[in-house]
Amino acid sequence: FFVRFRSMGNLELLKGAAAVSLLIVAILGGFLPLHLHHARVNQETLRRCNAMAGGVLLAAALVHLLPDAQEALHGASVRLKELFTASDEPFPTASTLAGIMFLVLMMIEAQVQNMSVSSLEEADHGHYCGADHGHFCGVDAMKDALSNLKATRPLLKDVEAEQTVASRASKRIVSARVLVLALAIHSLLEGISIGVLNRTTTFVSIFLAVGAHKGLAGFAMGTKLMQSTERREFWLSIVMFGLCTPVGILLGSSVLGTVTGTGVGCCLALAAGTFLYIAIPELLLPAIQSSRDWRMVMIFSSAGFLAMSFLAIWC
Repeated sequence: FFVRFRSMGNLELLKGAAAVSLLIVAILGGFLPLHLHHARVNQETLRRCNAMAGGVLLAAALVHLLPDAQEALHGASVRLKELFTASDEPFPTASTLAGIMFLVLMMIEAQVQNMSVSSLEEADHGHYCGADHGHFCGVDAMKDALSNLKATRPLLKDVEAEQTVASRASKRIVSARVLVLALAIHSLLEGISIGVLNRTTTFVSIFLAVGAHKGLAGFAMGTKLMQSTERREFWLSIVMFGLCTPVGILLGSSVLGTVTGTGVGCCLALAAGTFLYIAIPELLLPAIQSSRDWRMVMIFSSAGFLAMSFLAIWC
């Protein structure tokens, strides 16, 4: 009992240190573009780092978390299967929960993208601003109002140019804010998934992979914000992004401390689904599809996957 208590105490200390470290990494990654805006960053190197982190998270979900979750859910899975058949084989509860979590995250991502498209269309075409007799006050309305005034054609051209610049600026701002929202949601879920981990070796490996991904994500977000937002919004967005993962770790640890057995299995299965989503559509597929040398990206992702998989020999 005392050995297990001391192990859990050490794990909680590691989670606290990880929360602080990830906060620092995220903020440094977000502020780095301010100092490197004249420097050229090798995009292929970033893609390979993302691919390796994706491979590590993929193995963490498939090789480590799902087997542990299924073991913790064995009794509940057998009872669930007995409700429908007389078989003693357990229902694959862990895989089912992981798949549900994966689909939920896909729906969240789709909703965020729809919000982005709607906001960009509004930036392109203006918006209704009347109270009782709503009238369109975008670029098209200005064109209609001025097209009949031949003497003001030069003015129309100037207005169109200004509106085009304003529309592009609005697009950049909306795109940056949607990116911040998406990364904040992912960071919070990442933190919760880290917080529910109950093995030190698995935790350390996942922490290193998430740390690398966190820094690169912060760098990408900082670059986007630097091009489109004011300094105050830039700082607030970076700090909010950095705080999401520590808050998630705190929430996950709190949940883990209040559940046992079946509850722990459910938490691990949902964490596996989260890591699968981060690994495949967020890291691996973009790295492979945008790389000039996809074979090298596959080598890095395979190296990360195999290295994390072989850790199962010792833990």
